[in-house]
Parts: sequence; structure tokens; C-alpha cells
Amino acid sequence: MQGKYVICELWINYVAESCPLDIIFVLDESQSVGPTNYEKMKTFVSQLVGTLDVKRTGGALVGVVTFGTYVNKSQVINLKDHPRVADLQAAINKLSYAQTGTGTDVALNYVHTDMLTLPAGDRDDVPNVVIVMTDGESSEPTATKVCKMLKLFVRMRQLSHCDCVSKMLIICPIAIA
Repeated sequence: MQGKYVICELWINYVAESCPLDIIFVLDESQSVGPTNYEKMKTFVSQLVGTLDVKRTGGALVGVVTFGTYVNKSQVINLKDHPRVADLQAAINKLSYAQTGTGTDVALNYVHTDMLTLPAGDRDDVPNVVIVMTDGESSEPTATKVCKMLKLFVRMRQLSHCDCVSKMLIICPIAIA
């Protein structure tokens, strides 16, 4: 499992050196993930955040949303909420595990309509990165439309800088022990 995380971490750090980013982590808290793997996801996100230059101007902003059957709105961390690494890591560490279904479509819709907005801290002139960490298929796979976004991800991986990219999606699968 660590290998998959390292690939995501190296890629994000590579891109983050080239330009500021608005990064949203979408964490699966479904029953099949289990509390041990949920804690591993939180640890990974917290450690990755520690490597980023988190700041409002010229750096990365980070948001986090957890989902099961529905988005856990009480645990949403918007891009504008924590402009300091230590505060962001503390908020991530406080996230709790709910053990429900896998509403990936609901989570992605929430990110699009509620988190990637100016009131939530999204910056118009900065590329958005959405990282979905899940162990499996959405409860509503036909409603979970990520194919177009994945094509942007492939295109983004080929770029040496991010001037021409506006939106993208990375999916980091997790392995269940």
C-alpha cells in the first residue's frame, strides 16, 4: 500500500514545485475501508501536507472531505479554513471514521458544487487537484463520472509546468489488509 501513496506524493510534490495548487483530498470512510486503513489514509494526507508550501498566495491550499453513503459535512475542511500546516494537520488528525456505504458520486458532486467555489477558498487562477482515496467501486458507479477528469490527469502528468491546466483528478486506490 505504501508504494501507491509514494507515487501520489512524489507526483504532487513535483507539480507543487512548478505552481500553486488547490488540493482537495476525498477520503472514503465506508465500512469496507475499516478503521485501520482510514487512519493510514489520514496519516498519509497529514504527512503529505507537511511537505507542501501551504499559503494563500503562491502556495498550496488544502481541503479534505470524508464520505461514506453521504458527505460528512461536519468534517469538511475547506481550502480557506487552515492556511497554516500545523492547523491543517491538527484538523486532519481529528477526522473520525463513520463506517457507512461508498457514495463516491455524492462526494465528487459535493467537491464540485461546495468546495471548489470562491466562498470555500478556491482560487480561480490556480489549478485544482482532487485526490480520491477509496478501496473500491462507488455504490452508484454510473453516477460517478471521472473518465474525462482522468484524461486530464494523464495530460497533466506529461507537462513540465501547470500553466495550461485548470482541473484534474487523481484517484489513489487503497489496499485493504
